[in-house]
Amino acid sequence: MSPFVRPDSARLDEMLADGAVALLRDRSVDALNVSALARWMGVTRQALSERLWSSGGTRRRILQLTVVAFADRWAGWVQAALLEDPPVPALPRSAEEVHGLRVWAALVELARGELARGNPDPAAAIVATRELEREVMRDRTTSWLGTDVSDQDVLELGALADGLRADLILSVPRSSFDDAHRLLSRRLEAIRVSTTGIEQQ
Repeated sequence: MSPFVRPDSARLDEMLADGAVALLRDRSVDALNVSALARWMGVTRQALSERLWSSGGTRRRILQLTVVAFADRWAGWVQAALLEDPPVPALPRSAEEVHGLRVWAALVELARGELARGNPDPAAAIVATRELEREVMRDRTTSWLGTDVSDQDVLELGALADGLRADLILSVPRSSFDDAHRLLSRRLEAIRVSTTGIEQQ
């Protein structure tokens, strides 16, 4: 089961996140709107709008709920990988995980558009999730090393993970999962050596 899908959810935000995953599977971000989500959920646009309505309007509300729910799934995915030893940042291994990262990338772009429209909430949820990953990355790497890791090392490890993820979700990625995982593992080992002076035996 993909970590980016939660079937049989009764919560509206989780249903919207599942709808985003389904709609973005074969279509562009333009497909993610109130009407399309209502059709996917099997209700009328009016019925969905009534459930979503807030002072910010339905479009604003739908994006806020969708991004926040999906950000929670993303956070769970990245944290699970960092619990391993060594704590190699998460990379998409399966087709479902690749699609999950494509959905995340689409939501990031939608959040940027919302920010330009004066709605900062989706972008704030994404920034908070990315910061959470960096905090967990720092904590787990520090625990693995047995000593504090530098801000620069966390920044570089995170940037490398971001770049490799962006490559792996391309239609024709330049590297494989194994290649990308090896690069992250080497970076972690370099951090170990530069921080502790101890090379892996």
